[in-house]
Amino acid sequence: MERPAIASTAQQHLAFLLEASALFAQALDPRELFDAVPRLAVPELADLAVVAVRDEAGAVQPKGVAHRELAFEDRLRAFFRGRAGSAPLAQVIDSGQLSV
Repeated sequence: MERPAIASTAQQHLAFLLEASALFAQALDPRELFDAVPRLAVPELADLAVVAVRDEAGAVQPKGVAHRELAFEDRLRAFFRGRAGSAPLAQVIDSGQLSV
């Protein structure tokens, strides 16, 4: 990789980190981050991002969804809502391993 490309990539990474830091610093309520974190990740890091947490009963609940194609977000919310607490989503959270 040439030096200008490395510098450009480093600047992009720094800009992303600055944006993420500002987002976390401004959040007064952690629940505000449920929607903000996936939006930050898409499209910079991924085409799709989901924030899921365990509720008081231990079930996995999707809280935030972002997709590169905004039209898909409602479908994704419905998809995950219908599978809250499902085995695959819970396995990903428990193991920390990506499931494709």
